[in-house]
Amino acid sequence: MSVQAMIEPSAAQGADPADGNVSVLILTLDEEANLAACLASVRWSDDIVVLDSFSRDRTVEIARSFGARVYQRRFDSEPAQRSHGLRGIGYKNPLVYLPDADEITPPELRDEILRIARSPHRAEVAFQVRSRTMFMGRWLRWSGLYPTWFVRLVEPHRVQFEREINLRTVADGPEGKLEGHLLHYTFNKGLNAWYDKHNRTRRGSR
Repeated sequence: MSVQAMIEPSAAQGADPADGNVSVLILTLDEEANLAACLASVRWSDDIVVLDSFSRDRTVEIARSFGARVYQRRFDSEPAQRSHGLRGIGYKNPLVYLPDADEITPPELRDEILRIARSPHRAEVAFQVRSRTMFMGRWLRWSGLYPTWFVRLVEPHRVQFEREINLRTVADGPEGKLEGHLLHYTFNKGLNAWYDKHNRTRRGSR
């Protein structure tokens, strides 16, 4: 039902958890307008994976230029794609960070994520984070979209994804909440692209 094509060589497996780094997984489809900024904000990771849905633009080229491991798989549903991304690909680190391609990770959130990764007594298997929706360089604070919490940091085999619309992430252990915020540039492709995306979501397609 799906095709996976690895474009970058696999990273070494079996890193020592005491190293305290975090792997990154980003799902993409035609994200050349967003991906470079997203990847630049997670360059601190020693293991970045891009799972691409056969983009027709420069998405794969951009991902490779940042040293990411790039895999491709036909998109069938968001729960299936995210599940494949976490379980079908090996990672160097015990925790995987899951920013969307149009999200930027500020330094304070990066520092918080790395502190969690280095914690020797962590009980949580997943962490939620809030995002700040940005428009023309400004935070849409009063848009009704804040605060919305999303699971963005997980142990790969401890979560499942449910629902095609309004994706729900279910963890089989304790969850935590991060103090930092993601910056969500959902309008980077223009308002028409934003409307098209939400119309496709209502129809249950990508």
